[in-house]
Amino acid sequence: GVSRIKEFDKGFQEAVKLAFNTVGIQNAKPSNEIANTTPKTVETIKQQEIKQEIPSNTYTSNGVKYQVATTGNNSFLLINQDNNKVVANFYPSSLPNVYHVEVISDKGHYETIGYSKDNSIIIETKTGDKSWVTTTYTK
Repeated sequence: GVSRIKEFDKGFQEAVKLAFNTVGIQNAKPSNEIANTTPKTVETIKQQEIKQEIPSNTYTSNGVKYQVATTGNNSFLLINQDNNKVVANFYPSSLPNVYHVEVISDKGHYETIGYSKDNSIIIETKTGDKSWVTTTYTK
């Protein structure tokens, strides 16, 4: 709608009123079919049981031993056996054996990805030059 009133407040109100007059009455009805549908991909992921192979036992990396402790919901912790400090929290992703990882270090906390493969736990870390390196923990 277009108004001839120069004052913004009154002109805006008149323009909106004129715009609605040109639209006319609509026979819109809410559709329960549309409101209750969810995308198939979301529904499929919710129904799909993602089976994660949570690693167990003791792992070694660079001569240091680490223990895995499960925390439920396909999550687990990687713990340094020498000082009993948590090194990383692993949370399941939508892919089997791939995890969101919260790394805990003296330099700070950061998030990255990790995965379990061939009796190993692998964490990918971004370096200062924007490349990626892996840290492997083997049984």
